[in-house]
Amino acid sequence: MKKKILIASSVVGFAAFVGLGFNTTSYQIDTCTSKVSKYVTAEYSELETGIDMNGDFYSETNYWSEPASEVFIEVVTNSTPVYPPMPAHDTSMRRESDFDNFKFHTDASLTVSGFDEEGRTVFTENISKATSCLNKLDAVVEVKTWYTITYGSNF
Repeated sequence: MKKKILIASSVVGFAAFVGLGFNTTSYQIDTCTSKVSKYVTAEYSELETGIDMNGDFYSETNYWSEPASEVFIEVVTNSTPVYPPMPAHDTSMRRESDFDNFKFHTDASLTVSGFDEEGRTVFTENISKATSCLNKLDAVVEVKTWYTITYGSNF
């Protein structure tokens, strides 16, 4: 019986912890900053085979990557995101014996800043919401949080 009471109180306590952390606050948006970076990495793999101490055959593949170019970054505030060109990469890295391929990366983020009567907040959104953010400059937006972690807005 005590075990059932303990389990029930634990479930209720956990549900209260999860449920009490949700909050929705209205902020006036004043800044939309996009950051886009492009770079290239060289990817390598190395196959290791052998016989372990039990006499069993084993095969392991180790993967790693190394920078193969500069990082081109464009940061823009209150304007449409700018995508930099893909930088030239070091093709001599291809001559490595464990070389697999080049991987081309584009990282993009949108940082939104707003304020209410209690102060300022900064949260991130997907870069795809950049146009919506620009359209909401000086407008009030509802931001949903769970224990200060932003999980949605009405962009």
